[in-house]
Amino acid sequence: GITNDIGYGGVFGQATEDGSAGVWGMSDFAEAYLAYYDGITDYGLLVVSGAKSCAMPTSKGHKALFSIESPEVLFVDYGSGKLSNGRASVVLEDTFLEVVAIDASHPYRVVVTPTDACNGVYVIKRDDGFEVVEMGDATSNATFDYQIIAHRKGYEDKRFPEVRLMERDQMVTTATSEAIRNQ
Repeated sequence: GITNDIGYGGVFGQATEDGSAGVWGMSDFAEAYLAYYDGITDYGLLVVSGAKSCAMPTSKGHKALFSIESPEVLFVDYGSGKLSNGRASVVLEDTFLEVVAIDASHPYRVVVTPTDACNGVYVIKRDDGFEVVEMGDATSNATFDYQIIAHRKGYEDKRFPEVRLMERDQMVTTATSEAIRNQ
């Protein structure tokens, strides 16, 4: 489909029944379900049996970059900091805190990588951020990079959810029957 209207899609599909896909596509090697409903959760993009990627322009033409896969629905943020006499405080952005679920059952994770010489670091977590502390009561002013990983709000308990895929022949037969009926 094609559209020139802002806010409208060229292809529309709606999933309303358990196990249905609003839009489904396939090739000889992969398939994808968009607007998938499993009876509990509406997924925007549920199954892509091939690799998920984006095309980025480079000096050597467009190149594919691939998505990181996870058994859970996570959001990630990155940053850098600098110790001051062996300590640094990192406050998480309010917007990030609004979109993640952080509690006793769903703790966030922090990965810190020193980028200067130091005696190693550890993290003290707080509700709104964390503190990076140099080990051994050392007092360097080393720089570091960090990554924080937290569960997406509303999807905290999704881990390896079951997916019921329709058989390829069933999808093709259903799609063809609908197209003929709507002509």
